[in-house]
Amino acid sequence: MVSQVSLWEIPLKYSIGKLKLIKYKQEDILATTQEMNVSILEFTNEHLLKYCQRRKTIHKDPFDRFLIWQALSLDVPIISKDKSLNLYKPDGLNTIW
Repeated sequence: MVSQVSLWEIPLKYSIGKLKLIKYKQEDILATTQEMNVSILEFTNEHLLKYCQRRKTIHKDPFDRFLIWQALSLDVPIISKDKSLNLYKPDGLNTIW
């Protein structure tokens, strides 16, 4: 599964030069997820409205904050190399490194 939030973040970060895509073009990402049979986790209105109910996060990046909230609210693991996500284990966040 991949979050819809990531599908939003990738082209934004690419367009400002914070993300380099070597093997894929940004416009190929959606087709690639479909070819790989990857499910897209949609961000619902409920997720957006309940987002503010979470305790304050240490992440300033709104994409990270939305991904953390989505993983917690859906009880799914998040794949990341960000070790600071360990701080959310008491909230129930499951991470895969």
